[in-house]
Amino acid sequence: MQREPSLDGELSEVLVRAMLRLGEVDEEWLGAVSVRDFCHYAAAVRDDAYVAEAIAAARQGRPVAAPPLFASGIFSWSYGPPESELQANGLDASGSPWTEGLQVRQVHGGQSVSVHGPLWAGDELVRRRAIVGAEAKHGRSGQFVILTMTNEIQTVGGRAVCSSEERIVIRAAG
Repeated sequence: MQREPSLDGELSEVLVRAMLRLGEVDEEWLGAVSVRDFCHYAAAVRDDAYVAEAIAAARQGRPVAAPPLFASGIFSWSYGPPESELQANGLDASGSPWTEGLQVRQVHGGQSVSVHGPLWAGDELVRRRAIVGAEAKHGRSGQFVILTMTNEIQTVGGRAVCSSEERIVIRAAG
């Protein structure tokens, strides 16, 4: 068994906090998605044909499915806190509880996404997030922590819509 490198100060605290939460699932109600939500997303990615088709389908009373990749864009769908409540790293405490109050920087280190099925206008959604791995590392530029997170978006009824696994790299500020 390889011995993990020891960490200094706040990075050690990040690792301890993450290890205490390992496997714990945070659940956040995201609300119902609408044709308007889908069209805003489609317009932002310049899919004008989708917007026209979705509006026409909705007016005719037909079900409207989300555009491709919409579900992967809503892993963080909450309203967010006022700017005055953001941490020094620019994140809200609920989005990064393992760094709350610490002088650290956090960047995303890669993500894989799986779409499991269609998302329909009117679906009410829940996001489940968990830390599934936490490692102390030491590289040429110094110490850091890598957290592995899973996210899953499901309907309130339990139908899986989209999931991801991502890595988050945390370094000391400065």
